[in-house]
Amino acid sequence: MKRIVTDAGKPGWHNKRLKKFIGKQFGRLTIVDWDHDVYYTESRVAYWRCKCCCGNEVIVAQSSLTAGLTKSCGCLRHDVAIESHTTHGMSYTRLYRVYKSMCNRCYNPNVKRFKDYGGRGITVCDEWLDKDTGFQAFYNWAIKTGYIEPPRDVKVNDITLDRKDVNGPYSPDNCRWIGMIEQQNNRRDNHIFHIKGERLTISQVYKKYNLSPSYISDRIHYGWCDDAIIYAILHPELGLRMKNGGYVDKDGFTVLIPRS
Repeated sequence: MKRIVTDAGKPGWHNKRLKKFIGKQFGRLTIVDWDHDVYYTESRVAYWRCKCCCGNEVIVAQSSLTAGLTKSCGCLRHDVAIESHTTHGMSYTRLYRVYKSMCNRCYNPNVKRFKDYGGRGITVCDEWLDKDTGFQAFYNWAIKTGYIEPPRDVKVNDITLDRKDVNGPYSPDNCRWIGMIEQQNNRRDNHIFHIKGERLTISQVYKKYNLSPSYISDRIHYGWCDDAIIYAILHPELGLRMKNGGYVDKDGFTVLIPRS
C-alpha cells in the first residue's frame, strides 16, 4: 500500500530537508524544489523537482539521485549514445577534447569556468555547434589553420585555441592557434605593468628580467603596489622589502617609491 503526499503541512523536519537538498547538484541535475512524498507501509520516498543543465525539468526520486542512478533529464544518455556512435573516428583525439571543452565552457553550467565563458555571453558559432556537422567543420578549420594532431601517447600543452577578441564568440574568423604563454598574455584579467615605456604582462616581465615565477605574484599577494614592484625589479641591488606599510632597503632605510 502506498500514499502520495503533495502538501508538506506544518513542517519542522520538512523545512530542514528543503534547506539540506535544494541547490544540491547530482550530475547534470540541480534540485530546485520538493515535489511530493510517497509513503509505503514502512518507508517514505521523497521526489524532487530538478533542473537539468540543458534546461529541462524532471521529477526524480531522492534515492535515484543519491545512488547516482539518475544524472540528467535523459540528455546525458543521448550525448553518450551520439559520442559512442560518432562516425568521424576522432573521439579520442586531442582536437576532439578541445572541441568538447569549448562547447562545455559555453553551455554547461556545471563546468568550473562556465562563469567566464557562457556565464558572460560567450557562444560557439552555429557552424561549429551543429550537432551533426559541427565537429567536422571545426576539424576542417583547425587543419586549414595549421593544427597538427600529436600522437596519442604524447601530451601536448604548448598550442591552444584562442579568441582574438576575448569578448567575441568561438568562430572561424575570431579563433586561432597560439602558444600557452601568448594566451596567458591575452587574458582579459591579466595584470599589466608599464616599465620604461613598455606595456608588459606578468609572464613577459618574468622572461625579460629573468625572474622566478613567484617574484611578482608573492609581492601582489602581500600588498605591494605596482610602482614598488617595478622599482624592485629595476633596482635589485637595494633588496627592497615591505615594512609597516612602507618600503625599506636591505639596510633598513626607508625608500620613497617614485610613481612610474
